[in-house]
Formats: sequence, C-alpha cells, structure tokens
Amino acid sequence: MTIKKTIRKAVIILAAAMLTAPAVSGVAFAAPGDMDRSVRIEDKIDRDFALWVPEEDRWDSSVSIHAEGFEDRSETPGGDFIGKEFTESIITDGYYGTYAKALKDNHVTLSCKEGLSSVYVEFDWLPEGNWTVTDTMSSPGQENTRKTCGGNGYLHEYQDLEKLFGYKPSAIEITFPEGTQIANIFAFPGEVPSWVQKWEPTLEKADLLLVSTHSDDEQLFFAGLLPYYVNEKKLDVQVVYFIQHFHKKMRVFEHFRQHEQLNGLWTVGVTNYPYMSEFPDVYAEGKTKAEAVQAALSSFNYYGYRMDDFRQFAVEVFRKFKPLVVVTHDFNGEYGHPAHIICTDVMTDAIELAADPEKYPESVAQYGTWQPKKVYIHLYGKSPVTMDWDTPLDSLNGMTPFQMTQEGFRYHRSQHDSWFVKWIYGTNDSPITKASEIEDYSPCKYGLYFSSVGEDKLNAEGKPGDFMENVEDTYSGQRRAEEEARRKAEEEEERKRAEEAERRRQEQEDEIKRRQKEAEEEARKQELMRGGVSVAVIVLAGIGGYSLVRRSRKKAAEKHKVKVSEKDMRKRNKH
Repeated sequence: MTIKKTIRKAVIILAAAMLTAPAVSGVAFAAPGDMDRSVRIEDKIDRDFALWVPEEDRWDSSVSIHAEGFEDRSETPGGDFIGKEFTESIITDGYYGTYAKALKDNHVTLSCKEGLSSVYVEFDWLPEGNWTVTDTMSSPGQENTRKTCGGNGYLHEYQDLEKLFGYKPSAIEITFPEGTQIANIFAFPGEVPSWVQKWEPTLEKADLLLVSTHSDDEQLFFAGLLPYYVNEKKLDVQVVYFIQHFHKKMRVFEHFRQHEQLNGLWTVGVTNYPYMSEFPDVYAEGKTKAEAVQAALSSFNYYGYRMDDFRQFAVEVFRKFKPLVVVTHDFNGEYGHPAHIICTDVMTDAIELAADPEKYPESVAQYGTWQPKKVYIHLYGKSPVTMDWDTPLDSLNGMTPFQMTQEGFRYHRSQHDSWFVKWIYGTNDSPITKASEIEDYSPCKYGLYFSSVGEDKLNAEGKPGDFMENVEDTYSGQRRAEEEARRKAEEEEERKRAEEAERRRQEQEDEIKRRQKEAEEEARKQELMRGGVSVAVIVLAGIGGYSLVRRSRKKAAEKHKVKVSEKDMRKRNKH
C-alpha cells in the first residue's frame, strides 16, 4: 500500500509540474507593452483552481467504488502507462492530469446504502458511443434495470439516476465503450453540489453568437460579455469555438484546456453546451501578419484543412444557430494570432455567403439560409462602440461582469504562465479591477462591422453600448413571451378549473342542504303525524269513553225503566 501511494504521489507531482508548462497554441506575436509572459499573481491565482472540484466534495464517504478493466495513465504526450492498480483513486481525485482508459471488458461499481441519486462523469476525451448503467440489485428479469446514457457529446456528463430508474438504486455498474478515457467519476446519494455541471444542448437559435477562437479567448478579449448578456440580459447566447483542443487526428493530447473551457463557461453562467469545430490548434509564427497567417494555413493544409473548410464552417454556424447578433475577434488577431485572424476573415465572409442559397447547398438543405442583423468586430475602428463591463449588478451578486469573467479565467490554469495573467489581473502592487483599466486589446472596444437595423447611437447619447441596440425581437424575448402566455393560459385554465370545482362544491353543498331541509321537513311531518295520531287517539278515546258512559247510562235508565214498569205491573196486579 505504501508503494502504491508513493507511485501515485510521484505521478501527481509529475502531472502537476507539466500543468505549469506553457501551452502550445499558436504564436504570441505581441504581448502588450513590456509585459513579461511569465508574470503570475500568486495571491490571486493558485494551483488549486486546476482542480475544479472542492477537496471536501471530491468523494462522499458513504459511497463505495470498485473499478476493473482500465489502464491508468498520466498527463504526458501519449499518456504514460501507470498500471492497473490505481483506477479508483485516479478517477476520484478531481484532477485532470491523470485518467483511466477503458479496456474491452470494464466496469465501475458504485454502491450506497442510502441509494444513489446521480452520477457525474468527466471524460478525458469526448466519449465515442454510449455508456450503460445497470442496477445490480434488481431482481432477475425485472424491467428497466439497464439504461443507456451519453450520446450528447458532452465532456462533462451529469446523469440523474433517480429520474433514469424512477428510484434511487443502491448499487450500479457503469460500463464504457472500449478506449473511453475517464478523468473523474463522482456519485451523490442526495443533494448535488453546485459545481456539478448540468449542461443543456446547444441552442437552436441564438440571440447572440460569440465566436471565440481558443478556449480562454472568451474570458480574455471578450471579458464581461458572457456574464452580462447571459445573467443580466438573460439572452440566449451560444458560444462557438473556431478550434478545439482534443484532436485525435493530430494526436493533440491536451488534458486540461477542454476542462478549463467548460469550467470557465459554467462559472460565468453559460449553461448551453459550446459548439466546436473539428479544426486543430496549430502552431505558427512569422515576422509579419501575412507570414503568420500563411504559416498557419500551411499547417492546417498539412492536416487536410483549407480556407474553404473554414468558410464552410462559418456559413454552417450562421445557418445553424440563426444568430441575431454575432461578435468575434479583431481583424489583426488581437496580439497577432493567425488563428484569430483566419476566424474573423471567414466569419465576416459568412455574412453574405450564409444568405446565398447557391453557396454550400448541404447546409442550406439542413438549415436554410441566414443573415444576422448585426456583426461586431473586436477593436474595429469604424462605427466604434464602447461597452460597460464595470457596473456592479444584482444578477451577479454585486459583482461586475468583468469581475465575473476574472473568476472564469481563474480556471484556465494551463494559461497562467503567460502574459494573459498580468493583462487581466494586473500585479500585486497594481491590480486590475475594471475592464476599462485595460488599454491594450481592450475588452470594452468593438466596432459595428455590419448592420441591417441601423447604426448604434447609445454611445453618442452618453450611454453604454449595447450589442442588441435596434434589435427589437429576440428569441429569448419571444420564448419568455410564449412562456408567459402559456403561464397565463395555464393560470386561466387553473382558474376555470377552480371555479368549476367551486361551482360543483357549491352545488354539492346546496344539494346536501336541500336534502337536509327535505329530511327536516319530512321529520317535522312525521312528528306532526305522530302528534296528530296521538290527539286522534285521545279524542277517539274521549269519544269512546263518552259513548260508553252514555250507553251505560242508557242501559241503566232502561233497566231502571224496566224495573219501574215491573214494579207498576206488580202493583196493578195486586189491585
């Protein structure tokens, strides 16, 4: 056991050390000013943010786990093999630097006397195919003991077991497709912690489409945008990434950035899963912008991707999400990153291409054509718009949108050895607390590149800019109106049901009262009848008695008369 712990500790230390290495994600052309790429702010950024899960929440002691059929690997190019004896600890440590790879015959058994309400799986790579959950305590032949999960394409997958089975199973067995790589598994007997990500599908229609090139650009050059429009404005915001960080075709083995991406988005309030291209993050550099772009295109070409593939993706994104407003990068790639430049070039090309039914007919057949109402470019000089990300908001618990984004970037730990840290946080002696304090590549500065609804005027009126200015009907507004209409209709229906129930209740009550009254009337009649009979009996008895008396008197008189007659007869006879 001591040897296992020692090996485990060595692996974690190795992976943690690699975590601090600069990421290979393009070329940093021009760090602003004299900014040192290695600057870090220790009191603002600590390595624990590489671990998304709070230490006290990493495993519930009432839950037992057993895993078989996995190879344990560490975060190194190709994934160094560790063994097969540490799986349980590796997939429950909350760390992304180690993972378990499923063999052909594999299973993870979880059990809890209280029953299991849910499980949460963080995959190292996007899973290929579905995985199954079986209630191992169910009776043989019992229906619905094995359930199919996954299929959503989520790197972080939450599964409500109580909803899945209709009850809380006390023991389950999870089986994954061969080759599935798992970073972490968590099981919960009861309440689910707030850090668990319950992703919703990508939007069908987006009020605002943010096209970010890399995982972290959305938290840097677009700082403040997501917290403001998702939480404060409650718009339907879809985040799209021009490249992705786990490309098997290129054997790109980044075991952190894909997790950092989701953790950062969740932190700032995004709950609809991001949409990503299949384009890899190539490395390119050059002395000029043109040379850098050409170098990047050459690298993309080597892996089979050409400029038309990028345009096709941009057009598909516009048609798929039908955004009202699109926001994307600076034409100069902020600090000169060629992938940023290519992204902006094809997104602006798509404004006209996506509206043309002759262009890319496959996506026309699937989604139809589309043209957004407005397109904003970061740092674009024409029709400039300045955004306010520095006003505290109740929807953000008193934080500003920029401060919320600073929290989101804290989870992009693999990028914390770059000049980005000083750019967004400042230094210990001169911390940055407002977006407006950032001068180079300011996240507050945009330009209205395209509009079919007129020019923006809010800034000219002394007001903060708004990407949704002049956009009257939003999808989220329509949805809320429909929900409100449904709510009112349901309330009206409920009111009618209540009135009908009250009417029936009143009718029943009236009927009961009527019957009670009839019963009372009948009782009175019966009482009267009983009283009448008694009187009649008395009267009859009285009449009968009187008749008897009269008859008795009459008989007595007749007898007396007879006696008198007999007496008179005797007297006459004597004489």
